[in-house]
Amino acid sequence: MQFVPMDAFDQQMVILNRIFGYQLAAMSERISSLESCLWFGKCENKLPDMPTAEFTPPNNLWCPWKAQSCTRGLEIKGKGTIEIAQLEPIPFELTLSDAQDLSESQYAIRLTVNKGIASFHKIIKSKAVLINKTDDENQVLHSHYSNTVNAWNEAHKYWFSIDSNNLFVKYGQGEVRDKLTLLKSTIDQNEKSDMKQIQYIHLTMNNSQNLEELISFKYKIRIHIGQNAVVLEPPLFIVPALQISDLTHNKAILPSRLERPNQLLFNDIVHWDLNTTDFPNFVPAIDYSCSEPEGWCYKTLHEKASRFGKHNIEATYLRITMGVNEGNSPGHPYVLEIWPPGHYSPIHVHSNSYGIIRVLHGKITTELYSTFNVNHQIPFATKLFQKDDVTWLSPGLNQIHRVINTSPNLCITIQAYQYGHNDQDHYEYFDYIKNDRKSIGHFDPKSDMDYVQFKKLIKKEWVDEAKNMP
Repeated sequence: MQFVPMDAFDQQMVILNRIFGYQLAAMSERISSLESCLWFGKCENKLPDMPTAEFTPPNNLWCPWKAQSCTRGLEIKGKGTIEIAQLEPIPFELTLSDAQDLSESQYAIRLTVNKGIASFHKIIKSKAVLINKTDDENQVLHSHYSNTVNAWNEAHKYWFSIDSNNLFVKYGQGEVRDKLTLLKSTIDQNEKSDMKQIQYIHLTMNNSQNLEELISFKYKIRIHIGQNAVVLEPPLFIVPALQISDLTHNKAILPSRLERPNQLLFNDIVHWDLNTTDFPNFVPAIDYSCSEPEGWCYKTLHEKASRFGKHNIEATYLRITMGVNEGNSPGHPYVLEIWPPGHYSPIHVHSNSYGIIRVLHGKITTELYSTFNVNHQIPFATKLFQKDDVTWLSPGLNQIHRVINTSPNLCITIQAYQYGHNDQDHYEYFDYIKNDRKSIGHFDPKSDMDYVQFKKLIKKEWVDEAKNMP
């Protein structure tokens, strides 16, 4: 008999509990709906909506100066995540406790982050005990910050997550996700009831809670609170139906588990195809245009060789746009991207928008980065996507990446983008790290050509070439 390691077993149970928990809740809601229909004539011809994703990062903004307090409540007792984004290095402590007045607390857990250390302490009846720490220079408070146009794109982010159900606390940097956990501490089972009573957040900045003294930090720090703990890594693949192996190994996610904007974008492009009855050779025709010096694609790629800084023909790709730019997305809402073999994008960030990416032809590799900063250019994940694979990005997740065609064949992808309903910035650029890998650029996501015009042009090239063949 083969035994599953405890960590893997626990992870599988978390996933299955969520799935079955939703199914029971949905059944209960449906029964209530049917009862209302039978008894009161209040009928609805639809099933209840799926809940929003568990992978939504903290999105409830907390400004201590506006609230006039460095203390506030968690959204759920014993569970949640706090994210702190900074434009300059501000040492801080986050103490999660069972009392609004910290001096009356019987049980608390504290995260300390400064230039020398990041650490966890348990505080039981005013006695602090160190439970974990790191002095790695890449895991403590950073000293390199940016002052570019959209500085919040390059802000350093630190997060603290607590989960009394699974008895852990985590500290990470960059995007709020399990793979970016830097410190994790497991709490004793006999402290579970104490942990479940934790309901207050106490913030200290630069060894002070005096907001008048800290006023210079007001526009240098953003704090977001979320009710979800960081438990599982967000799966990158979207699939129409889950298999048991997808569930137990956390390999994929259903479209219905994504946030609403991504559900709509997924439905928009999931059935698109390139080779249609009116032009069944569209893909080979694009390939021909990319490889032949007289082709429009070949010429345009060479014209763009300096688009991202130092001249490099491989640091290029084509953007063929669809739809009208109505200002609801960074650039056009739908973009066909063409990647010849060996071509790649710079490291770039997607304006904190929602997005769905589907491979229409070939293979493409994506590198994900924890933060957008010239001093941090090592990916934390690399994934290969093949024809018909679909992946996603959302505000705070999968935002920073580099796309590379490492295969010997052409790759074509379709992207769909949309700003979130609560996005008041509508930042219209994709910031990127230039080819010199030392500086930041701002890419206006313009179109190389409209899709309808492009298809006509490529078809003409293909027909003309056929006429010239012996």
